[in-house]
Amino acid sequence: MLVTKARLEFTDVFRQLVAESNGYAAILLLKQSGSSGNTEMPIVQAIEIYRSTLRLADKNSKIVEMDKIQRMHVLHNLGEALHEVDLLKQRLSQQPNTESQLQILKSVGKSLRKQPYSPQSKISKETIFRGQGATHKEHGGLG
Repeated sequence: MLVTKARLEFTDVFRQLVAESNGYAAILLLKQSGSSGNTEMPIVQAIEIYRSTLRLADKNSKIVEMDKIQRMHVLHNLGEALHEVDLLKQRLSQQPNTESQLQILKSVGKSLRKQPYSPQSKISKETIFRGQGATHKEHGGLG
């Protein structure tokens, strides 16, 4: 009984943590879209937050499973941010005096987990949607 209650509480806290991390990273992405021309690179911090969220979920996967919708949010926004970094690198490489910004962007890496791609690190649809028959109720909804 106590173990079940503790696991449910941990799951709720974990879900809140992921939601707050996703929200903060999304704010940073919006901040990036409004920061034209300055040296601030909030997109780099957003990418690290998304990657940290994935690492935390992987590390605790035996205890708690990340909500499927939240995992989808992280993976989608991380993919979009990595694509935006590529576009930023292309734009900055054509402008003078942007070497420091380019160095920051080059340090980001291209993979979801900042490791070189290998077949073992590939994220499959099964990883994203474990237990594919998820219902709205499983995600905190009423139905």
